[in-house]
Amino acid sequence: MAYIEIDNLQVVLELATGPLAVVKGVSLAVEKGEIFGIVGESGSGKTMTCTTLLGLTPNVARVSAETLSVGEHNLLDKNWAAVRGREVAMIFQDPASALNPVFTIGAQIDAVLRRHTELNKKARRARLLELLEQVGLPDPLRTAASYPHQISGGMQQRALIAMALSAGANTLIADEPTTALDVTVQAQILALLKSLRDQLGLTILFVSHDLAVISQVCDKVAVMLHGEIVETGPADAVLKSPDHPYTRALLDASPKPGSRGTVLPTVAAQMVLHGGSHA
Repeated sequence: MAYIEIDNLQVVLELATGPLAVVKGVSLAVEKGEIFGIVGESGSGKTMTCTTLLGLTPNVARVSAETLSVGEHNLLDKNWAAVRGREVAMIFQDPASALNPVFTIGAQIDAVLRRHTELNKKARRARLLELLEQVGLPDPLRTAASYPHQISGGMQQRALIAMALSAGANTLIADEPTTALDVTVQAQILALLKSLRDQLGLTILFVSHDLAVISQVCDKVAVMLHGEIVETGPADAVLKSPDHPYTRALLDASPKPGSRGTVLPTVAAQMVLHGGSHA
């Protein structure tokens, strides 16, 4: 059995205008230690699929599945206290908005440690500095005393990764974690995630619309369209020799060396060209 098992996941939003299916029969199997990418355009259901693993879907969402589990945890039991932070944690695309601006970085990580561990104040302090050093922050003492606006976006994202790891989570959901960063810092964060996977044996679900990022960091990838998975497999194989017209359309619509100054094809146009449907 895979470490993360999702079988026939359905998410329906009960709206005033009627039910809206946003995840339609998604099935995934992710092995322990994998970095598994979920790629697709905005609104394809990527983030909604992942948030079911933390019970963070909207109140109007009705979630059902044949299987929904991480490790030994059956998530259909909805025992979120045993899962959130301790087993699964999430890092977000905009660290500036994910961090509280009125508390220092150290205070925010310490709050997680107080909530999820039994460490005393001295041990929490030691753990805090260890975490900040582990994610590559050069001056942990200074970073711990800093407010979010006093450090760069890349440092903010590293601090969020430290916070996500603070309670011992084995699984990270990385939701577009490099979108708000420049290319150089983006590469550093991707390298950090791969290094942490190797050091700690983490399993990472990596959500992105950026195929170049997926190709750099992921072992396997699933391509989502309108709430369904249309293609899955090893990242190299899917991105170099895609089988589904939507995957080919995404690749054709991505900027490439030498494409500057040219008009890129739209995904909808490419779907028609390849005989697919974007309806």
